[in-house]
Amino acid sequence: MDPVQICISDSILDATDPELEAIGTPDCRGRLRDFNYLRSTVFGQIQVHAIELAENCIFVGRITVARRQLGMRFCYVTPESRTPRRYQCQPDLVMKKKAEDLRQDAKLTS
Repeated sequence: MDPVQICISDSILDATDPELEAIGTPDCRGRLRDFNYLRSTVFGQIQVHAIELAENCIFVGRITVARRQLGMRFCYVTPESRTPRRYQCQPDLVMKKKAEDLRQDAKLTS
């Protein structure tokens, strides 16, 4: 049997609490894999084998992904998450800017 492929788009998925599981299997090895999230908001934890693509989404809750070769772009991701590669995601952009500002301040004071 092939793994289940799920696409969630233009939706809100709510587990009622960021600490509760919204989607997934505890060991990330279940048949739940090959997810696509497009223009959606997820409240709750996600524990899956792979996310093929996540685009323009807000994730409020930890994401745990076993296979990290695919990607996410233009999303908000909870900082403790283990995700695929991220492109132009928050809070990564803010943290990168803050680090650059601190390095610049250190150069000016030395």
